[in-house]
Amino acid sequence: MKKKEMVMALGLVMILVLGSAGSVWADSASSLLVDNDVQLDFQVIIPDVIYFRVGSAVPGEVDTVTLQDDNFDLVDGSGFTGSIGVELISTSGDVNIAASGGNLQDLATLDTIPFTDITVTSSVINAPAFGSTILSGVGGAVINTTDTWNFAYAWTTPDPPPGGLYVGTVTYTVTVP
Repeated sequence: MKKKEMVMALGLVMILVLGSAGSVWADSASSLLVDNDVQLDFQVIIPDVIYFRVGSAVPGEVDTVTLQDDNFDLVDGSGFTGSIGVELISTSGDVNIAASGGNLQDLATLDTIPFTDITVTSSVINAPAFGSTILSGVGGAVINTTDTWNFAYAWTTPDPPPGGLYVGTVTYTVTVP
């Protein structure tokens, strides 16, 4: 083979090698005498996604659950209830949900109420007690569900805390187990 033919052949090989980087391959064949089969490979890539919403769907908005006993039943605290909507979407299957926060605090008197005095119940997506982590309990390879978490406050000491507006923030964290 002459030098010019070798350079042309090498150039053609380089074009084929460099030209194929990042391309999709399909098979082809042709014949006048027989049927031909061709093949094409496919890949579908679905990312691991977790979407968790507590409260409204407005981005950046932090909702407030107000626990106020309109019946003034201070004997057992049974009237202090509230609820919030929850949504969980996961392509990673079941997830862990953690709830963390300090205390609720009255801004005027600095008296506090521990978050552990507030209970939470649910029917579909397990709600963690404050200061703990729990598996969502929905199960399945893909989760797309909603729920309502119901909160209730009952003090653990013999007497209710002093009157006031007690505020605090809870942070929910979702992770793949």
